[in-house]
Amino acid sequence: MHDTMKQWGNEPVMLDTTRVRCIGVGAHGRKNDALDADAIGLALDAGRVPLAHVLSPERRVLRAKLSVRGELVDMRARQVVIIRGLARAEGVLLPSSSTENFLEKLEASQTR
Repeated sequence: MHDTMKQWGNEPVMLDTTRVRCIGVGAHGRKNDALDADAIGLALDAGRVPLAHVLSPERRVLRAKLSVRGELVDMRARQVVIIRGLARAEGVLLPSSSTENFLEKLEASQTR
């Protein structure tokens, strides 16, 4: 979004959403986007907006790749847990192992 706004000739301002409470967002205690937008507008006008760092295009590509890698690692761990649960339901106890060598341990237990 930042790049698109910049291409349109605007100067985008990205807020650090982890720090917007200090400018009054949510201070009213209820869900109200209009009040939050008003607080952001007043803070922007006064120069009190906590800005967010905008990653370079190269860093965004790297972050996307790391995100995919992280999801694949998590998915592998979830699959190991599911397979162990299915085996246990059938009365088969699989030897303990890390996710890296789970397949080797699984194959070794099947040859017995």
